[in-house]
Amino acid sequence: MATIPGIYVPSLYHVEYQADGSFKSITPTVAQAKPTIQRRIVTKLPPPVTKPVVPYIEVVHDRGAIEIQRGCNRGCRFCQAGIIYRPVRERSQSEVVQAAGELIANCGYNEVSLVSLSTSDYAGIDELVANLSHRYHNLSLSLPSLRIDSFSVRLMEALPSRRKTGLTFAPEAGSERLRRSINKNTPEDELLKTAAAAFDRGWISLKLYFMLGLPTETIDDIEDIIQLVDKIRSLGRKAKGKRSRLRISLSTFVPKPHTPFQWVAQVEEEQLNSKRELLNLRLHRKGISSSWPDPKASLLEAALSRGDRQLGKVIHRAWQLGSTFDAWS
Repeated sequence: MATIPGIYVPSLYHVEYQADGSFKSITPTVAQAKPTIQRRIVTKLPPPVTKPVVPYIEVVHDRGAIEIQRGCNRGCRFCQAGIIYRPVRERSQSEVVQAAGELIANCGYNEVSLVSLSTSDYAGIDELVANLSHRYHNLSLSLPSLRIDSFSVRLMEALPSRRKTGLTFAPEAGSERLRRSINKNTPEDELLKTAAAAFDRGWISLKLYFMLGLPTETIDDIEDIIQLVDKIRSLGRKAKGKRSRLRISLSTFVPKPHTPFQWVAQVEEEQLNSKRELLNLRLHRKGISSSWPDPKASLLEAALSRGDRQLGKVIHRAWQLGSTFDAWS
């Protein structure tokens, strides 16, 4: 396997550590093992999966999925996938349309998700959505990973009316200062303009993703999340009355390798809990629901993400003690 470009075989390398346990060096133990592993890039995406296994039990995402592009050109500083899956490679619209038809015929799905790291950045996304909606009249489309600054009114109007139940956006931070620091340069007025346009054009629910514990975050940034949510709630109430809904998803920042934030310390659990309590208190009002995964799971994720082979023994011991995907729900 070591002779295959892009493949790393850990057992063929010797690792040395400093006296304090920190990493010192890694060297190949056989000639076939390369000192440096060169990343391989799939220049042309493989054909989309159109005959997946159809589950006979209830699942979270009970719909078909088509990867319309791979990679991202945005460069958000916390996002590992956006770094390691470069460059951007897109499928042709004709390939996506054909794949959607095959999914419907093979699996009986009436909903298809157009998957990518930033779906609204796909070139010609407006035309693609309009084409799919026209071709398959009973098809609902799911557009995850929407960028506020590339989600246009034209795209809103291209989506079928039956899908106007919810949209998902990820501001990540409440203040423009903090959004700039993570390279997610979305002005607040643009965010509010997009939210207002969505409510005015028939949507009754918006889901917003925010991340707690980002580098340089202060209590003022938490207050800005509260104020931003309040403003969007007011827009929804103005357009849709009491029917409008906001779902707030609060995640914990996890520093990941190969990102600009890979060496940043993670915020301690006590601080995260105090921020969570503040948000729960201030956002506890009609029309707003919030969720936040267990911060302990995020702390473990950071350790597993940045740790090396020494953690293998820890993982094995945890498995021996009965741990199997404990954080999954």
